[in-house]
Amino acid sequence: MLLSNLCLSQTGAMGLKMFAIDELKEDYTYWRNRIEEKHPLVYFYTSKNQIDECFDSLYQQINCPMTDFIKILAPVMALIQDGHNYVIPTETALASIRNYSYLFPFELKYIDERLYIIQDLSTSEEPLTGLEITSINSVGSKDMGTSKNLS
Repeated sequence: MLLSNLCLSQTGAMGLKMFAIDELKEDYTYWRNRIEEKHPLVYFYTSKNQIDECFDSLYQQINCPMTDFIKILAPVMALIQDGHNYVIPTETALASIRNYSYLFPFELKYIDERLYIIQDLSTSEEPLTGLEITSINSVGSKDMGTSKNLS
């Protein structure tokens, strides 16, 4: 399965492997079934209907080969709201991402209308997680929009 050993012959941007649509859909279906069958509290914080809609909507987004399958999986994990389950890029993907200086190397979150770094993917020697971002390129964090615009 691709989820445990990501590999294909094509490569995409940043040298990451490109996955075919049928393989992605097969893995997504497998992953969804595992979550629904094995997770004890899938619908504890979010209704089954909302989670099913999210699962179905994300499945429809698998309509072209891609390298960033994590973007398809992450929204469901956010709805389930279980800190023990999460999706993260492989070390190979993280290393590749870190080598591209034009990428923004942080995961951000609005908390009480303030923008914070919640995960630091940079190569900085100083830990940056937890710091507030007040502006980027002279645009104030309050003018950047909501957390939905950061995805």
